[in-house]
Amino acid sequence: MLGLSGILYEPADDTRRFNRPSQISELIRLVEEVEGRSVETSYLWLPSKLIGQNEGQRNDVFRIGVKLFTLATQFRGGGVDVHRFLEEAFVLTDDVERSPEETTAFRSWAVEEIASGRRWRNNDAPPPIAGGEEGPEPPPLGPPPTPPIPPLPSRRSRRMIELD
Repeated sequence: MLGLSGILYEPADDTRRFNRPSQISELIRLVEEVEGRSVETSYLWLPSKLIGQNEGQRNDVFRIGVKLFTLATQFRGGGVDVHRFLEEAFVLTDDVERSPEETTAFRSWAVEEIASGRRWRNNDAPPPIAGGEEGPEPPPLGPPPTPPIPPLPSRRSRRMIELD
């Protein structure tokens, strides 16, 4: 495992933006059907004053330029201190664009994923896995079964054990 990573920034179809939850699911399915690959979602913090002109809310999707993305990623990882981050970020305010259609798509996708997990947890239906196959059976709810206690050896066998 090389530990490589990449940024997924557009759907696998011919569109440039995610405007349907199915586009997100399909892209994740395509990536994860290759053994050893997985998709993880993450957040970047941007100061509200930086995105204020776009009137965004927490968890909104924004399209930002490469320089601002790199800076925010470095800040999240501890490679840039807060003073440098803020100083450089406010120079890049033109690189911020709110994406209402992608916000709607990602929020709907998240709701669908949570509902799918709840159905799986409640044993209504196992979650789908790459390739459209049925997932494994969910673990039973409640505490694990207690293993049976083996019977004690007879007196005679205990004596034989002590002699050995």
